[in-house]
Amino acid sequence: MKSRWMIVSLPLFAAACAGSHAEQVRDARMERVEAQEDSQKELVEERGAQRKEALDQQYKAREEGVEAQDTPGTEQSAKLLELSKERSDYQSAKRTQLDKLAVRINAAQQKLSVLGERAPTKLRGELQSALTEHQTLQTEMGALSQVRSTNWEQETKRLNERLSGLESRVDTLDDNIEDAAD
Repeated sequence: MKSRWMIVSLPLFAAACAGSHAEQVRDARMERVEAQEDSQKELVEERGAQRKEALDQQYKAREEGVEAQDTPGTEQSAKLLELSKERSDYQSAKRTQLDKLAVRINAAQQKLSVLGERAPTKLRGELQSALTEHQTLQTEMGALSQVRSTNWEQETKRLNERLSGLESRVDTLDDNIEDAAD
């Protein structure tokens, strides 16, 4: 009787172990993707900080040059320079935000690869939508330097809303991938 039970249970036990091992491998790969994502986001933040520092130095030198002129148009030049600095700072900050989103989207893509056949088709569609939106926002960021002063506030408001929407979309995608992995 014991031998029959052992014969029947042995294949079940072997299958359970194999399934468990596959889950462990998948979990390890997911953790590796998440660690890479964290590392890449830190790099993006460092590059953003370096870009900001370079902009600050550049504009400080320009400000000193304008102040040294001491001509009738100096005050107007200083105002224009300040406006230019505000725009550059905004674009730099949004570039960093967009780059971090690119890292998160790439990580989501890798996680879907790890899931393989277990990844619902719906998630692949969500990923594609996020990729398309990200590409569109990159194009709009590139065109931001050409926006007239009269439209600047309207364009930045629209860009902020779209970036926020993409961030929400990527958050949802991450949550759905986690659910699919469980």
